[in-house]
Amino acid sequence: MLLALWTVVALLAASQPTAAEPTPALRMAPGVILGAYAAPRTALAGDLNGDGRADFIGYYPGGEGILDAACTSALGKLRFGAQAATRAGEDALAVLAAPFVDQRASVLLLLPDGTLRLAHDLQPETTTFARLDPVGAVEAPLPRAPARAVALDADGDGRQDALLADASGRLLLLHNRPDSGALPRFAARPVSERLPELRRLAAGDLDGDGRWEIAWLDRRGRLWRASLALGDGKTVHLQARAVVATGAPGDGLACGRFLGAPGYDLILGQKLLPRGEAAGAIPLPTLPPADQARTDYAWLAADFDGDGKDDLLRAQRSGDPVDGDCLYLHYACTGDAPEDAPFADADQDGLLNAWESGQVKPGGLDLPALGCSPRHRDVLVELQPMPGVPEDRLREEMQRVVAYYAALPIENPDGQPGIALRVLYLPPVPAADAGKPWWELGEQFHARAHRGVTHWMVVYNAGGGQSGEMADRGSCGFHGFYATFIHEFGHQLGLDHSGRWEPAWCPIYPSVMNYAYNYQLNGRGDQIRYSDGRFASLVLDERRLSERLPFPPEAVSFLAGPPYHYRLKPAPGGRETLIDWNWNGVFGEKRVAADINYGYSTTAGLRHIIGKSYTAPALVAHGRGSSARLLLFCGQLPEGVPVPPADASATHPSLCPELPGKLCLRLWTGRDRERDGPRWSDELVVEPAGVTGDPSAIYHQGATWVAFPMRTGVRLRSLRFGPRGKLQVGPAYDVPDSAGTCPTLVSFAGRLGLLLWRTARAPVELRLLAVGRDGVPRVTSVQSLGFTSTVPVGAAAGSPRGGRPTLWVGGMQDIPGGHPARFQVRHFVLERGGRVRQLSQEWVGGEQGGERGSSRVLLLWEPNRSFGEQGQLYFLACGLFGKEAPWACHYVCTRVADRSVNGGWLTRRYYDEWTTSRSAPGACFFRGDIAFAARWFGNVRGTEDNDLFVAFFGRGIEAAPMGDFNDLAVLRHHGLARSIASVAE
Repeated sequence: MLLALWTVVALLAASQPTAAEPTPALRMAPGVILGAYAAPRTALAGDLNGDGRADFIGYYPGGEGILDAACTSALGKLRFGAQAATRAGEDALAVLAAPFVDQRASVLLLLPDGTLRLAHDLQPETTTFARLDPVGAVEAPLPRAPARAVALDADGDGRQDALLADASGRLLLLHNRPDSGALPRFAARPVSERLPELRRLAAGDLDGDGRWEIAWLDRRGRLWRASLALGDGKTVHLQARAVVATGAPGDGLACGRFLGAPGYDLILGQKLLPRGEAAGAIPLPTLPPADQARTDYAWLAADFDGDGKDDLLRAQRSGDPVDGDCLYLHYACTGDAPEDAPFADADQDGLLNAWESGQVKPGGLDLPALGCSPRHRDVLVELQPMPGVPEDRLREEMQRVVAYYAALPIENPDGQPGIALRVLYLPPVPAADAGKPWWELGEQFHARAHRGVTHWMVVYNAGGGQSGEMADRGSCGFHGFYATFIHEFGHQLGLDHSGRWEPAWCPIYPSVMNYAYNYQLNGRGDQIRYSDGRFASLVLDERRLSERLPFPPEAVSFLAGPPYHYRLKPAPGGRETLIDWNWNGVFGEKRVAADINYGYSTTAGLRHIIGKSYTAPALVAHGRGSSARLLLFCGQLPEGVPVPPADASATHPSLCPELPGKLCLRLWTGRDRERDGPRWSDELVVEPAGVTGDPSAIYHQGATWVAFPMRTGVRLRSLRFGPRGKLQVGPAYDVPDSAGTCPTLVSFAGRLGLLLWRTARAPVELRLLAVGRDGVPRVTSVQSLGFTSTVPVGAAAGSPRGGRPTLWVGGMQDIPGGHPARFQVRHFVLERGGRVRQLSQEWVGGEQGGERGSSRVLLLWEPNRSFGEQGQLYFLACGLFGKEAPWACHYVCTRVADRSVNGGWLTRRYYDEWTTSRSAPGACFFRGDIAFAARWFGNVRGTEDNDLFVAFFGRGIEAAPMGDFNDLAVLRHHGLARSIASVAE
């Protein structure tokens, strides 16, 4: 294998011109993606191990300063990288790689205290630097960051010096004057002249006579060159300063031996200037023009393929979510087809030309024999089933997948569309290894020699899956294999769930990667696909939505299908579509605020974990409007009591009569909900002991009231802010004849309403309490509401009916012969005699719906013109608990105007299938949105059981924009190559 490779390199070397031959026209091959190196990291290059091939070096300024290294393999790709030094120095002002000690590259860093530190002597076995040595110091004033740095031999003594240029254009020469030892010592010598309007800086021996010069590009696009005159003193001068060419301010600049001759050459934008002269400039059309190159922070010259000619490494830094931090390597070559250079990648599939032409057999694989071509995008995947997966059916399903990729509208150099998916079938995973996670199986069964060449996917006899993103390994389920493979392999090829937008599940991102459409599109499994970005011109902001879509109805008809089932109408003229985003029955509204991306789940915003809780939390806004203060109540275990086991075996996982505890209160002390979510006061003890269940809280007539069960019955306490803003807890009031009940508080008809739930068979009871001037509540009315609920109820006051106060109550009931524990709401009116009468009852989701659960209910109500006197309800609860997993997700149900849609209700799950709880959530209206709190459970990571989190945007309306995304462009230009960018050998 290596013999074939070096034959290629030898042939290239043999093609170099002799002194008598004319210089052939240089070409730069199209860029090969080396990978991504994200901010605030800095990319460098140099031959670290002395094998004649340049390697990648990187610097990360955080921590104690990390140097990364990835050596170039003889296969033509970088090997997997390593941290070559973890204490190189934090926040270096400048960093530079060059052969400062011997012919191998070392890294020079200027640290904020002025210390110069050299990392050198790379150990090939570990890819780590053996030495980190001080090699000088720079006195104040230090260069202003960010400082550009170039290596050069300023005095012709054969040793590499360093030149720094700071943000003001001030120059500082670090003169390499070794002491008696073998290490260099750098003396700082300022340059008397500045480089105003500096954009790019480079250096090299342009004349090939040992006298190095510097070249720089200014902000007007002028290319300058000058030499350094050191003289006898400490000051250095620029001399022979002249403009040699004119480009564009955004052009890239590099200096290197691109032609392989003794003299260095300059690359300015899309031109090569032999020996730095504009005369005889050679066009380089494969390099980016100025408008693209302006976001490249470095163009580095280094010989990555070891053929004697420097290649060009481009390091980008832009806001592009896919390409912004990519590293591109352009090989220097001769000939009329630079894309055919051996280590170039003509079809951008990550399989290098020399591999796909058969000159090199990476990992022993004969790519042409597998059908690969350097003129058509190929991708190799090793498919390995788990025990029990029917292999004959797996191969049949895989042929459907192969056909899908082959039909993708992606152009290739051979003129044929699609991606050729080449499948290598592996034997099933041995039964003894079947219990291992996929990443361990990948290490075990994906051959190390195939890394950087093939992908690997294990197939479980189940559904779903998981894969690395922009990576080469993963898993997928055999159930729904066609969809799960395309989805999971999409992750390996660089696609995420949201199309690089912050909000997920955008309705106009019709991609198999979007959980809203990952198993169907238009209700059909055979229509799933990667998105081509056809709707990318429309950006959606849930705070300001237009209900007029700039696309014809037939183009967006999928929005009327699952999971959203939006109602659509053609706009006048038929070229646009009207949509009812907020489900109020009105089409074509402007500046609508609505949660529209709930197809898989909705969100309440960033989850701020603020502690633990052993009851359902209760949230209340103390006060009205923007001055309201947010309070949170939760139960805690007594001191010294062991934490209940975090699994289904826990007999008493929450506070109960067998495990009483204390009730605590926390106050949100922040101002900005986006930034200050975690800012909460320390716990204030409201009830020190004896609490046996969930609290319920409400703001009523200037005070917050909280009700909670004790062994002897329900207890009430009030809370008010004192004159100095300190919370004051009022005296206890024990509700008579309430032992064994679960309380729910509501502010209703000017009184404090207390609903008591006893059992699933006992009718719910309502007690109305009047709070006297002494602050003591007194019962004025007691009555049964005449219905039962399988769980404790929620309640909220509604709008008056005929001038009389109304009350909404949410509970759950079994439907005879139907689903158990179905969500239900009932509407009551307070009559003049002081009794409440039921006005209506309805099933949330309709009688045939599936909304059901196991936790207590929390109910919120607010006026909404679209629903008249009924207003808008928010029914919040957990889903059904399981026997083996007695916890469930949180759901919120709200009304919609169209009663034919799910009985007139929209049901949304909060967050995801892993955000589960043993307890109902807490919620209240707060600053125009809904504050949301929950007790996390499920032990996904082993640490989050009983975590208490709070979020501030429970309506699900997100501030960040969203839209469509072109998945195919990622596959075409990045995913195939970046996912296998590095090799292991």
